[in-house]
Amino acid sequence: MRVSPQTQMSRWSQWPRRIVAAGLLVLFVLPLAGWKSDSSYESVLKEWTRDDEAYNWTGIEARLVWHATYLSSSFRSAKVERYAELYQLMPTEVIRLKEAEQADGQKFDTFFISIYAGSRVYPDIGNDRSLWKLVLETSEGNQSEPVSWEEVPKNQVTRTLFPYIDRWSRLFEVKFPKSINATTKTAQLKMVGVPADSTLSWNLSKLRSETRQSSL
Repeated sequence: MRVSPQTQMSRWSQWPRRIVAAGLLVLFVLPLAGWKSDSSYESVLKEWTRDDEAYNWTGIEARLVWHATYLSSSFRSAKVERYAELYQLMPTEVIRLKEAEQADGQKFDTFFISIYAGSRVYPDIGNDRSLWKLVLETSEGNQSEPVSWEEVPKNQVTRTLFPYIDRWSRLFEVKFPKSINATTKTAQLKMVGVPADSTLSWNLSKLRSETRQSSL
């Protein structure tokens, strides 16, 4: 599905400017005061993020390097709380963001993706998404393709929330029709096509069990 320029002006690029400014202050001032990173958020980010690399060993080149974070209910909650802590959001802003995240999570399975794709043979694959194909598969046998690819700006906000972002990657928020539910045991995000074949896997049963135990 082709995303219009209007659609690309997403909530990622519409955060209040004072939030970004406050984020810069936090990043540069608080470390000097002995600030410690939010290990709770980092733990949740690690739980819901997968990564892989694919190489063409004949030409010794990286065809695909990517990270994907599944925006599960627990991750969405942790992300909003991270915003609230770092950027000193007003309570009304926190409520608004949590409601928006909850509504989105009920309609879509969403992934935040940082991806580099390149090749000397196919030099345009990093810029031409028509050469990429993403498929979401679940343990129930459901297969779906994205209903939207939305490019996300690479700025201080996204770099703070997703520290695996590097200078070569492009960022996307990719939405699939809702197919992951409370009984889904596993989910796989597959990249197939010209760049390379690569699969990222989430053991959802294990992740839910660990989340329940940590909350006790």
